[in-house]
Amino acid sequence: MATAIPRLAHLIQQGVLLFSQVVPFPASTLVAAVSAAAISKMVELHKEHVAEILNMQLLPNHIAFVEPSDSELLDFFRTNRLFPKLAMEFEAEIENRDMARLRHIYPYLYNCLILKKQVPLLLFHEQIEKAQYRNLAATYEALSRGYAEIHGDVRVQDEMNQFGADLLAVLSEIYGASEKELRSPDNKLIFEIIDYIREVAEA
Repeated sequence: MATAIPRLAHLIQQGVLLFSQVVPFPASTLVAAVSAAAISKMVELHKEHVAEILNMQLLPNHIAFVEPSDSELLDFFRTNRLFPKLAMEFEAEIENRDMARLRHIYPYLYNCLILKKQVPLLLFHEQIEKAQYRNLAATYEALSRGYAEIHGDVRVQDEMNQFGADLLAVLSEIYGASEKELRSPDNKLIFEIIDYIREVAEA
C-alpha cells in the first residue's frame, strides 16, 4: 500500500506531462478520460484497447442517434421532462431559434444524457449533477476534437494504452486506509474512479 501511493502520484504526473506534449487540449482532462476508459475496459470492454474505447465512446461520429426535426430539437431543449434545466441553460439559443447551434450541441448532450454511455457519464458526472449542460457540451466537444486529431496515431495510442494499463495496475492497491488520508478536492476524481471499480466488482 505504502509504495502504491507514490506510484499513483508519479503515474498521474507522468500522464499529464506525457499528454501535454501530444494532445491539443488540457492534459489533465485526458488523464481523467483515460482513467475512465480504463474502467470501461475492465468492466465491459476488456478485450478492447483503451485508445479504441476512447475513440468509440467520445468521438461524435460514433454517437448513434436519430436526427431530430427542428420541432423535435426545440422540444428536447425547451420541454425536456427529464432535464428541465436545459431550457434555462440554452434560453438564448431557443429564443433566437438558433437551430444550427442547438443541432451542433445536441449529439454531445444526447450521448451523455440519453444514451448514458459509460465513459462520458463518468467523465462528465459533475456537470450532469449540477445541470451545467453548456459546460458539458463544450468540454465534450473539445475532447472529441482532440481525439479526432490523434485518432490513428499509433505512437500516441500506444502511449495511451500503456498509461491505462499502468493505471489499472496500481488503482486497486491504494484504496483502504489511504482514502480518508488522501481524499481531497484535488484528487476527488481518482477516488471516485476507485469507488466505481469497487462498486462494480462487488455487484
